[in-house]
Amino acid sequence: MKIFSRMRLAYKVGLALATIVVVVVVITVPVVLKTQSTTTTVTAMTSVITQRTSALTTNSQTFCRQTPCIMYSHYAQTFEINITTSGTYYFHTNGTIDTYGCRYVDTINASDPYTNRLLCDDNGYDNGQFMLVVLLESTSKNFIVVSTKTIGVTGSFTIIGTGPSSIDFIPKDISSTTTITLSKYESILTNNSQQFCRTLPCDDYIYYAQAFEINVTTNGTYYIRFISGINMYGYIYNESVDSTYLYQNLLRSSDFDMVTKQYMVAITLEPTKKYILVATTDSPKAIGSFSIVGSGLGSLNFAPVNISGTSWLRSEYASALTTNSQQFCVHSPCDEYIYYAQAFEINITTNGTYYFRSRSDGNMNIVAYIYNESVDATYPYRNYITFSLLNVGTSQYMMIITLQQMTKYVLVVTTSSPTLTGPFTLIGSGPYFGSFTPVNMTETPWLRSEYSSLLTNNSQQFCRSSPCDEYIFYAQAFEINVTTTGMYYIRSNGTMPTYGYIYNESVDTTYTNRSLLEWNGYNYQNDQFMIIVLLEQMTKYILVVTSYAPQVIGSFTIIGSGPNFHGFTPVNMTESLKFCTYSNMNMKWNQNATTIIGGYGLGNQSNQLAYPVGIFVIDDDDEQSIYIADSNNHRIMKWIFNTTEGQVIAGGNQQGNRTDQLNTPTDMLIDKINDSIIICDQGNRRIVQWSLRNDTIPKIMISNIDCWSLAMDTNRNLYISDYKKNVIKRYNVNDLNETLVIAYQLDEPTFMFIGKNNSVYVTDGGHHRIIRWMENENEGIVVAGAFGNGTSNTRLSYPQGIFVDSLNNIYIVDGNNNRIMQWHQGCQNGQLVIDGNQFNNPKDLTFDRQNNIYIVDTNNHRIQKFHIQHDY
Repeated sequence: MKIFSRMRLAYKVGLALATIVVVVVVITVPVVLKTQSTTTTVTAMTSVITQRTSALTTNSQTFCRQTPCIMYSHYAQTFEINITTSGTYYFHTNGTIDTYGCRYVDTINASDPYTNRLLCDDNGYDNGQFMLVVLLESTSKNFIVVSTKTIGVTGSFTIIGTGPSSIDFIPKDISSTTTITLSKYESILTNNSQQFCRTLPCDDYIYYAQAFEINVTTNGTYYIRFISGINMYGYIYNESVDSTYLYQNLLRSSDFDMVTKQYMVAITLEPTKKYILVATTDSPKAIGSFSIVGSGLGSLNFAPVNISGTSWLRSEYASALTTNSQQFCVHSPCDEYIYYAQAFEINITTNGTYYFRSRSDGNMNIVAYIYNESVDATYPYRNYITFSLLNVGTSQYMMIITLQQMTKYVLVVTTSSPTLTGPFTLIGSGPYFGSFTPVNMTETPWLRSEYSSLLTNNSQQFCRSSPCDEYIFYAQAFEINVTTTGMYYIRSNGTMPTYGYIYNESVDTTYTNRSLLEWNGYNYQNDQFMIIVLLEQMTKYILVVTSYAPQVIGSFTIIGSGPNFHGFTPVNMTESLKFCTYSNMNMKWNQNATTIIGGYGLGNQSNQLAYPVGIFVIDDDDEQSIYIADSNNHRIMKWIFNTTEGQVIAGGNQQGNRTDQLNTPTDMLIDKINDSIIICDQGNRRIVQWSLRNDTIPKIMISNIDCWSLAMDTNRNLYISDYKKNVIKRYNVNDLNETLVIAYQLDEPTFMFIGKNNSVYVTDGGHHRIIRWMENENEGIVVAGAFGNGTSNTRLSYPQGIFVDSLNNIYIVDGNNNRIMQWHQGCQNGQLVIDGNQFNNPKDLTFDRQNNIYIVDTNNHRIQKFHIQHDY
């Protein structure tokens, strides 16, 4: 505390101008240093306070604290700092002006505020004074520049330094490596000044302006600003300026200076190029005197010039909309909303930007559309270019558009609400604008047809919401009759909330997304539907009308309108899946199974299995055998009918990826022609072939495939289900060329079956359904489980193995329901074949010649046989 009290006392006595006072303060501070054997007292170093009083005046040098220097120069005093002892020094000021201090090393340039600058401070000390704490070397060259926080401030100050030695404050003139030249031009804007199109349209907004050609002598960055009592705005152009085209040749427009509230711009100029500065105002019709101030590396010469201008012409046309005016289809359907309109051909002779607007009384709000060549009152979007919205302030339209000469344009004037009439005036302006010529619009016939009907409990059922078996929607279908291609409007009317669907060619009551073109519902007037759709002549379209909520019946009316619309014809929908009765089953099976393989718990002995998956039965005159994919034992087992132990025919050499090993096999099939077995080696992501004669080394047929099951058709094509890519792939066994058969409709496909005519049945596990693809078809159809996951007789839950008999009955392992289902093709529902209280996660099934069923009871590690009842 004593140190700072004596410092303040010292500088208070040094008030004479340019007076230096040096105060030496010696402070002895006892510092006790303790060791094991001694105690030492050390005396602190000497601090010397030096101060110098000076003043900033209008004759002081100016200092560029930030660029541009011409705008941000402050009065300043620079001191070179000389010391005899290196160390930490403290510098601050005292006085009535708010000071700003900066430290530089080596050299300082008045026009470059950033080079060699190490430190600056504004209010680090009391009363708005700066404080700099710096480490100085006695051999280095240092400067402190004292300036003010605000531009143009003058007054006296005292700079005070404290450190290990006295300080010489040596005043210095700051040299400048760059000469900044200031140029100025004074002028005035009057009512006789040229007009400049600063805000469009030019005929509505008048800005007075003066143009100057700018000449510079040196390449570089120049700063140009205005000084005026009115708010100025400026533009700089290359070569020339057209008073009508604001942005043509424009280089820079105004940057608003928050300090002066005037135009300011920084721009690089070259002496070999011609530049035009346009001085105008921020608001229209403002006049008054102004000055242009320019600064840069060389002088700027401002020479007044005239602004060239393309003729800006304006034309008006007065007319009126009446009930005899043409009708215009602003809002569809055209037969419900009547808008009166008048069309005009626009006449121009010069390419350019044109402005169109309207004027009318307060009861009629005008909107407008512009078309290329012609306009059809029925089809407002044909040849359409642009349209105008209402101007919030005037309730009239305002349109800005670029038009080309030698092109025909048609302007349509109408109202924002239907059935309005009244007088209006059109206003058009632009370069060499001509006039408006009234013309007639083309009118394509717009026909309307209605049909009233009724939904009852006897109406066809339609799958509008899934699951279809839980939500019953009554519906009626109609063929739509049109003779002209165009946009048509189909909607309903009545007290019953309705939905509408339009299909191409036909509609299936179950597969309601197939062939669907458009749909809409419950969001038109009174909860009705409204469909806007492009219909083509010579094409068949079907409209389906149904209710918003299930099991709702009632009357409705459908309305169709458009060019040459000719009505609705009731038709029946296709019903690909029907509810079936299974009272007369062809076959039945004993419900008590016989365990023929396994049943001795999880194990790897010849009479045990470990999570078996796939099964393949050969029952012919040559062989009666059962092949099992013994998955967790990593082997394929073969059982001869009526034997108690099996034989390993592939794998069995522990889990691995050698050619003599398998890793979690899931399926296999017997290729009798090659006397081999083809295996889905799932864990190794490959298909392998093993010889049944054990005379060849196992062969890898296909690699990098996430297989689950296998099947082969009569043409020796091998089908593989890839449960990760969700596709079915086909390979010819002879050359292994790949074909992608089924894609995009599957989710975790598992087992397959090849039916008649090489049709492919797939268990689509993730979708809980069975899909059938006929050969060469691009899309499959659902033949079982169309209604999603569940336990009812219309649903499946992660189906697995599948078998199709000669009558096309489908037998399905319903995995998560632990049951076996039979499905007649074309039926919504199936029937239970074997109840679900005997299995634990069954995977696959197959039949022998006597129609006995074999089930892979996976988690019970066994194969179950269900005998056919011979009285069926």
